[in-house]
Amino acid sequence: AMPAQFVFAADSHTNTAGAIGAFAQGMGATDIAAMLRLGRTWLVVPQPFKVEIRGSPPPAVTGKDVALHLLSVFKAEGLNGYSADVYVERPRDFPMDYRATVANMSTELGADALIFVPDEETKAYLEKARGAVYAIDFKPSGKYADEYAVELGMLEPLVAAPHSVDNIKSIAEVEGVEVDQVFIGSCTNGRLSDVEAAARILKRGKAKARCIAVPASHTVFRQALEAGYIDVLTKAGCVVTYGTCGPCIGGHFGVLGPGEVAVSTSNRNFLGRMGANDSKVYLANAYTAAAAALEGRVTDPRKYL
Repeated sequence: AMPAQFVFAADSHTNTAGAIGAFAQGMGATDIAAMLRLGRTWLVVPQPFKVEIRGSPPPAVTGKDVALHLLSVFKAEGLNGYSADVYVERPRDFPMDYRATVANMSTELGADALIFVPDEETKAYLEKARGAVYAIDFKPSGKYADEYAVELGMLEPLVAAPHSVDNIKSIAEVEGVEVDQVFIGSCTNGRLSDVEAAARILKRGKAKARCIAVPASHTVFRQALEAGYIDVLTKAGCVVTYGTCGPCIGGHFGVLGPGEVAVSTSNRNFLGRMGANDSKVYLANAYTAAAAALEGRVTDPRKYL
């Protein structure tokens, strides 16, 4: 994907490509098949929505907390019919990994798309990934139907409690909840910065809860291995697997049993999502997830940083 491209795929979290400035949207198999056959598709033009991300994130606050904050404000499906343009005030303080997480969870917000307006961070990312120099020239057109500003300095690590992505709680509200399993991975938070965040916490000791770490790609796995993060995680007792949806969809590598509780860095915590119908899933960032693994209960990760 590239800035200003239209990207469509048969995956509900295709919109992750909005992180680099693409209009990306998941579609059903029938629509995708028709697109492959005809080379075109149709869309209802969404209402334009403006989001500003201001300031710098405090310790243990990541793109996941921005996504959860937006869900606390707009609720699940609250941006249905909108395409959000996201402007980052301090591009270097909100890197591509964070942007990918926010774009990814725009599905849960119901947005038709969420597009990070290309900036110097986008340019640097593309030049490193593609080995070519790119000119970024974005000129917004028209007026926005609505606007919202996220003040990063006001955020803290957040959690989506069972069984809804917009059941947002502060760490203090859920601290002490006992945890059976922690999942660090998925298309939401399986990137290098997430593995690094987990390693920063888990270098302090052995995990008291089952811990499953799933780097999102072989490239991320290799980078984490070379940086020493995989060694830290395995010494803490975590199981590290190849890239897969796995536990997120209750498929394998960590299906929850009856009554079990998990902290997951994934994007959905619906009833029965990760296993048994009476299991519970708390969504959080990688710092919070790793701290939960370390203590065997939900806890504030900031004390370990």
